[in-house]
Amino acid sequence: MWTILSKSYLALAETTLKKLSRSTEAIILIELISTVGGVCIPRRPITNIYPFFPLLQGDFEQGTKLIDSPGKYKLCEKIVFDPPMGGGSPAEAYDPNFDIFDSNAYGLGYFAALAITAPNVELYLNGHSIEQSAGHALLQRFFAVIELADSPFIANAGPAQFVRDGTTFQAASNVLIQGPGIIGRSSHHGIHGNNNVNVVIKNVTFEDFEVAAVCKYT
Repeated sequence: MWTILSKSYLALAETTLKKLSRSTEAIILIELISTVGGVCIPRRPITNIYPFFPLLQGDFEQGTKLIDSPGKYKLCEKIVFDPPMGGGSPAEAYDPNFDIFDSNAYGLGYFAALAITAPNVELYLNGHSIEQSAGHALLQRFFAVIELADSPFIANAGPAQFVRDGTTFQAASNVLIQGPGIIGRSSHHGIHGNNNVNVVIKNVTFEDFEVAAVCKYT
């Protein structure tokens, strides 16, 4: 459904842009089109015109989605975080792929669906929900749907060494998480962070968390 709609609205946007300069009016027009029925327009091929990076279920297929660049991001559909399962015992079923993920930060599993490490990030839920799958929630007991750092703990804290020697803990700053939308099932937190500065959460509904909707340490 999203693909069909996005192609239709993208064609309309491109046709209109031929008649408009790359101006504020063009950006407003595209944003208006993108909000009809919750549709997201892909950033490519109209980079520098449409300002949002779309987030889709496919962005989470390998595990935690990392946002490490400033910008505006928007959910384009319901997200259920259910990372790929490997072999071994049930306790090892969701072990991260350490060819992709840092073995220190992810040493005890995928700690978040979405990890924001960059400054100046705006995340728009766009009327959608993001949650941990029921199966993953049974096995990954320390988890946040959204983590505001590249690790769930600062250096020399927590049950393991989550920050590799010689590296720096990266905490997000100047973050907006904007509803309407739902941050759903989590075995622990909805949103979690350490050492964050200027985090604003607006019009967000939290559902089915086991410990806290929001937990932030400074």
